[in-house]
Amino acid sequence: MRIAILHSSSHALADAIVRAGMQPEFFLPHDASINLAKCAGFILLDDLSAECMQILSQQSHLGKPVLGMGKGAECLVTSGLIPGLENAEPCITLTDVEYVAHTIRLTEYYQLNAFTQCLTLKNELPIDVTARRFVVPPALGMEMQLLGTNVFQFGEATEHVAAIANKMGNVLALLPFLQDDNQSDLIFQSMRDYIRAGYVQQVAPLNYYPR
Repeated sequence: MRIAILHSSSHALADAIVRAGMQPEFFLPHDASINLAKCAGFILLDDLSAECMQILSQQSHLGKPVLGMGKGAECLVTSGLIPGLENAEPCITLTDVEYVAHTIRLTEYYQLNAFTQCLTLKNELPIDVTARRFVVPPALGMEMQLLGTNVFQFGEATEHVAAIANKMGNVLALLPFLQDDNQSDLIFQSMRDYIRAGYVQQVAPLNYYPR
């Protein structure tokens, strides 16, 4: 079960993937010739070239799991894969001011998806101390809350969303980087179980239309 890491190297992340029973494989994030189709899932840690983003988008539409962290999460937002409007139209922005936190946890009404299957509301995942924040239009925020796609929050701060998923639940934009920890491993174990169970069916885009 190959998991593509779109980054030059990250030994801690590779170790976490191995612990989850999967095989990490590194790819340069700007190499348009890479063959991602052979991989069962993807982790994005940096910006992608337009050509690579198109390949990743095609693979995500097949139901394969895509996890973006840090700049990788921002790339998923600017490309429109998150939150998943019609024609992948971008509609979420990010603050320049970083938010200080030490952990993330599931929101109360989180979506059970490719990254949350092994987690419960009791789990607290350690993160890098700072991260940017999402800016979501109010009407879209209400729809996302109903769907549970506001998946993670920063610590006890319910109003500060740390991770957003698409409606299908196979793409997750996680603003902070996870620390190497057995709690964080639960996200990768969830990816493994999701891949083993088979990919989910296609769903309609979100109802929200930017104005």
